[in-house]
Amino acid sequence: MKTLAKHFAKEMRPNKKPHVVLDVLGPTVEFRVLPSESAAGYCIIKGAIPPGVSVPIHSHPDEESFFLHCGKLQALEQRKDGFEWINMNAGDFHHVPQDVRHTWKNESNEPTVTIIVTTPRLGRFFEEIGRPVTAEVFPQPPTAADIRHFVKSRLVTTIGLLARKKTLQSASGYRSD
Repeated sequence: MKTLAKHFAKEMRPNKKPHVVLDVLGPTVEFRVLPSESAAGYCIIKGAIPPGVSVPIHSHPDEESFFLHCGKLQALEQRKDGFEWINMNAGDFHHVPQDVRHTWKNESNEPTVTIIVTTPRLGRFFEEIGRPVTAEVFPQPPTAADIRHFVKSRLVTTIGLLARKKTLQSASGYRSD
């Protein structure tokens, strides 16, 4: 995790404006445009997924667009006929429509950094469930209480944590042990 903290110190603050950085169950988000700052109805976030970390498969009523700034990432997205893994490299763009099940995983040895454009509502969700990250406080693995809070959220439906079907659980890369 120290590598990720160094990454934030060097890469995540180039414009000197103070930004909120939050740990969201492993991945981190840094608001570039806070949900409260945009009258146009969008929120811009710089997201980082540490090596070996997965986001549980989930869906939400808000669209998200992702530009992979650096690193390699795998995205799983629901299609009409099942699920599809998409390999992403730096410079790739991926749009997730509303209510589409999706997940992200970083199987590389380096953090990935994305620029995310979404709604203020989803940004407020990140503010609600995220834990502050500073240079002195490194992200820690989520506690059982953190996961329960995430699952109880009314905005995001977390399929990977609740699924009864093996295909969804294995697709998410989430481990409950």
